[in-house]
Amino acid sequence: MSGTSPRQGKTPPESRAANLLMWVGALAMIAMMLHICADVVARKLFGAPIVGTLEFVTYLYMISVVFLPLAVTQVDRGHVIVEVFSQHLAPPALHRLDIFAQIVTAIYVGFVAWWGAREALRATQRGEVIAIVGWDVPLWPTRWILAFGLGAMLLVVVVQIGRSLRRPPLRDKENAT
Repeated sequence: MSGTSPRQGKTPPESRAANLLMWVGALAMIAMMLHICADVVARKLFGAPIVGTLEFVTYLYMISVVFLPLAVTQVDRGHVIVEVFSQHLAPPALHRLDIFAQIVTAIYVGFVAWWGAREALRATQRGEVIAIVGWDVPLWPTRWILAFGLGAMLLVVVVQIGRSLRRPPLRDKENAT
């Protein structure tokens, strides 16, 4: 199971929350697929596309698909890691480098989450909408998805930093297995 702690034998709370967000992102992807398919069928069979498909895909579905699963990707340590120089480091140095990278990640993700939340608040206060033929769709709720997804990733990174600081670096024999 993703994110299972070998010491505890059960899934940690941050993993369960991250998995929930991943499933919400997956549902958004399914909804996007169905919406686009319905739009294509309506366009080809009836000559009339579904109004607002592009806007819903761009401003709702894609934001959910991209930002909500970030926390589960971090739990699984599935983000891109370049090991050109670090692959030859001794385990203690590699451990320190990993903690440093986690701290830099937390700072960066924290800043972008803070900025996203600030922009979401502004959009909420303005009542931001997007005009689609004949009606306005509230856009401000989707701004919170970005901030929420990045905030969830930040929480996972902070938990991982805490675990890394408490865990001693692996020795060479333990690395070989």
